[in-house]
Amino acid sequence: MRILVVSNLYPPFFEGGYEIGCKQAVDALKDKGHEVLVLTSYYGIGKPAVLDDVYRLLRFSLDPLCRKILYKELKNRFVMKNICRWFKPERVFIWNLTHVSVAVALVAQNMGIPVCYYVFDGWLANWESDQWSGIQNSSSIIARLIRTVGFLFGLKSMIKLPYLHNAIFASAFLKNMAVLKGKARNENVVVWWGINAERFIPRERDSSTAIKLLYVGQIIGHKGVHTIVKALDIVKKTIGQSRKITLTIVGDTLQVPEYVSELQHIISMRGLEHCIQFAGKHDNEQLPEVYADHDIFVFASIWDEPFGITLLEAMASGLAVVATDTGGSAEILEDSINALVFEKDNPDSCATQIIKLINTPHLFNTISMGGRRTVEQKFRFDKMIDSLEDHLCNALKSY
Repeated sequence: MRILVVSNLYPPFFEGGYEIGCKQAVDALKDKGHEVLVLTSYYGIGKPAVLDDVYRLLRFSLDPLCRKILYKELKNRFVMKNICRWFKPERVFIWNLTHVSVAVALVAQNMGIPVCYYVFDGWLANWESDQWSGIQNSSSIIARLIRTVGFLFGLKSMIKLPYLHNAIFASAFLKNMAVLKGKARNENVVVWWGINAERFIPRERDSSTAIKLLYVGQIIGHKGVHTIVKALDIVKKTIGQSRKITLTIVGDTLQVPEYVSELQHIISMRGLEHCIQFAGKHDNEQLPEVYADHDIFVFASIWDEPFGITLLEAMASGLAVVATDTGGSAEILEDSINALVFEKDNPDSCATQIIKLINTPHLFNTISMGGRRTVEQKFRFDKMIDSLEDHLCNALKSY
């Protein structure tokens, strides 16, 4: 089957887990014998480029100027139409169109190609934030003029709702959010993301003298890294000098430097410089070794997480997990079985759960083994890819 995968971002130029997941899915579909071409933006490289089967041709822009939005809309629709005419995909597989254009999917739809979506975050539920859609809903003189010009170039005055029968959601939380906003139907399916557990090998951990805490992810306010730092301060004051307790923060410190400065201020004010390390951004291939070198994974997200890939990776690695159950994360976490859950944005609650693990070895082992078992039973990558493949094969045509 010829599959055209469309994503606004694609490794090595990515912001988070969904882009990495997209590439993993592309590689797996190729391994199953499908011919897969990726169409993405040239975000990160500044100009269009083609390398093997990755076509970085779409414009990715946050620019609010109407004329630039019009140009982006025209260019991206033109590129999509030409790729479909040339490649002749039997399926178009959409991952995320944020800051590209929702109409890219509609181009394929109008050409009669079955279009599937794997919705890994809230972009589909909130697709009105699409810039062209914003122009359609604006009453300003400039927006009216741009709409008129766009109409002359063949752009419809309104963006219709994408054909949603083939939308697949990575969590029930994402599906329910889309259903509530009228962007999905109850019959749309949920296929949880999975990981290759064989990449992450649990090891024997001796936590009698030292405890290594770990955070992996974006270093940004809604991820709650400040909660972990404050909780560490409480843990150290409670435990005293009997244990050496450290925290490693893995993630890009350049993405939101103001937030990193805020964290460093909190660390300095509490005298924690000697026990917290900013380890920087790591390639996905390096993460199994990082997980293996730590004991407790802390996931302190404040916002409603679409899902939680790092939770699965930490569980597969045998770390004991302490986490907030926001959004789709709640579909992974089982309190006292595969994790200890704490109240979001609450350092005291977080510290309490960490201290429980430190002081109760059998609970630590229970959580560690429960996490690994959860991944093996419910979140396997091969089963997830099989499900996506089935849905692609059975996708209905767009009308």
